[in-house]
Amino acid sequence: MTQEERSAWLSAVKERAANASPAPWEAVARAERPGDHPPHAWRIYPDDGGNEIATFWGGERGPDAAFCASARADVPALLAEIERLEKEYVGAVDRGRDNWKALRGRLDESMMQAQKDYARALHAEKDRADFAAAIVAAEGNEGCGCCSDPACSFCSEPGIPGKIAHKPACIFLRAKAAAT
Repeated sequence: MTQEERSAWLSAVKERAANASPAPWEAVARAERPGDHPPHAWRIYPDDGGNEIATFWGGERGPDAAFCASARADVPALLAEIERLEKEYVGAVDRGRDNWKALRGRLDESMMQAQKDYARALHAEKDRADFAAAIVAAEGNEGCGCCSDPACSFCSEPGIPGKIAHKPACIFLRAKAAAT
């Protein structure tokens, strides 16, 4: 059933409920002759004592009559529940959409911040490399320059294999020391 078909159907049910005799209704067993058991018919009357609304012939039709009588109050209650659930659903969809927009906004902000942080880190790394290169150029050689320095923690570290392994660290430490 499409949304339009559903809306039309619910409108028709509401109209039928509005045009029916006022609630509540009651199902009453009636015998053709006094003392007949089981009753021959079940009749539905409005609770206000008005005229008969329907007759169900046959004593076994009591459940049908009770169903119809209770439907007078049940149908409007069910229609009200459908309306309440529809409003709740629409509200939930709207809240979900709003939550998604807020989450998307926070995600966009986080991504922009991460991009800025990454760019800053790249610039800082480039600045450190440029500074270290400047020190090497100023010393006039391509070597570490501090490998013979007894205070160099990398040169005195056991297991460090030669100048190549510790050269970047030594250049960075010397550049950092020179900057302070």
